[in-house]
Amino acid sequence: MMDASERTRLRALCEAATPGPWETIYDEDAGEWMVRAGHAVVAVLTWQQALDALGLSPVTMRTAALIAASRTAIPALLDALDAAERERNEARVAAERRDAAVAAEREACAAMLEGATVTTVGAGYMRAAAEMIRARGTGGGA
Repeated sequence: MMDASERTRLRALCEAATPGPWETIYDEDAGEWMVRAGHAVVAVLTWQQALDALGLSPVTMRTAALIAASRTAIPALLDALDAAERERNEARVAAERRDAAVAAEREACAAMLEGATVTTVGAGYMRAAAEMIRARGTGGGA
């Protein structure tokens, strides 16, 4: 998973870049794909004529489209990653609280069974039941 310092670095790159959204434009006169923000040129993919001769212009067009889309996609993806991490951390805390509550309830049930007044034969069963309840809380027993 991407750590916080890498996300911070990517956010800084996005903030320093020309504001988006960006779009791709093909300049037929120059034979190249440009990535623009409004009328400002952000990037130019050159050697278009050579690429056209090799039949690679769709690759250049897709590369330009990816560059343009990344301007708004990267910040959105970083925000989604941050939100997912927050949700995961909140779920962990909730699970730890739930586990603690279940353990406390098991212990209370076991203590109640051990302290119950029953016949001598029944007391043995009550102790065994209390041990089974405790064992289930620690992963032991059936």
